[in-house]
Amino acid sequence: MKKGEEKLSNKLIFYSIVFVLVAVIIFSMFRFVSNALDDTTFWRYYYSRDIGLIASMGQSGRGTLDMQYEMVNAEKPLAFDIYPNNTIQTFEWINSEKNLPTSFVFFGSGETKLVQNRVASKYFNIFITPDKAEFTSENLRKDSCLFLDTKQDLKNVKMYFDSSLNSPDLENFVKTVKQGLLKPKMASSKYEQGIDLTIIFIKGAEDSINFFYDHNLRRNERLSCMIKNKLLEKFPDKFFASRLTKIPDNSIWKRTLENSDIGLVIALKDYSFESAVPIVAGVNEYYG
Repeated sequence: MKKGEEKLSNKLIFYSIVFVLVAVIIFSMFRFVSNALDDTTFWRYYYSRDIGLIASMGQSGRGTLDMQYEMVNAEKPLAFDIYPNNTIQTFEWINSEKNLPTSFVFFGSGETKLVQNRVASKYFNIFITPDKAEFTSENLRKDSCLFLDTKQDLKNVKMYFDSSLNSPDLENFVKTVKQGLLKPKMASSKYEQGIDLTIIFIKGAEDSINFFYDHNLRRNERLSCMIKNKLLEKFPDKFFASRLTKIPDNSIWKRTLENSDIGLVIALKDYSFESAVPIVAGVNEYYG
C-alpha cells in the first residue's frame, strides 16, 4: 500500500471511529432525555413551582387574577393539593391514591385566604382576589387526536374484549360493546393468534378515564383519544382527567395485551349502555 493510500485509510478508520462514538453519545443522550420525560419527577418539579409562583404573584398584586391553567404535558397522571399555608404538593394520581409528592412553599399574603383544595384535572381555574385565592377543577375537553392512517374494514379485524372482577355489570357492558360494532371477527380466547385489537374493561376512579397499554404507543394514543372524545360528547360534564399510561409489569392483563397488535385497558367508574355507545363509536371511527 502506498503512503498516501495508507494515510487515507487511517483517516477513514479514524473518522469511522469518531462517527460511531458520536452516534453512541447521541443515542445515550436521547435515551436519557426520553426516560426523564417518561418519569414524572421533572413534571412534578415543574408544575409545583409554576403554579406556586403564579399563586404568589397573584397574591402580591392588588387586583384580581382570573386565569385558566392548562397542563402542557396532558397525559402525565398528576394532581395538586393546595394548602392554606401557601404549600402546593404535586403528585402522581393513580387509582385515587397519592404517590411521590413534590412540595413547594411559596410566598403569600397574610390578608389573602388560600382555599384548600385538590385539583386533578388537565384544565383548572386560578382565581385570586385580595381576600381569597382558589383553585378549581374544570371538566375535561376534547382534544385533536394524533393523525395516523388506521382505516381498515372491520370485517377483517379480529377483536377480543374482556372484563375483570366477574362483575355482571361489566359482563353485560362487554356484550353491549360487541353487539354495537360493525361485524368484526371476535376472538373466543385471549390466547388466539392474530388478534388486532384487545380492550379490557375495569373499574376506575370517578373523575377520570384511565387507559393502560403495553406497546404500540402511537396507535393506542389515537384510539384512546377517539374513545375519550366520544365519551366527552356524550358526557361533557362528567370527567375531569384522562390518562394514557404504560401498563405495570405485574398487571394480570399484561400478557393479554402483549398478544394483541394494539390493546387498551379502559378504567371507568360507571358502565352502562349509555357509556358503551361512545366507546363503540370511538372504535368504529378508529377503523373507519
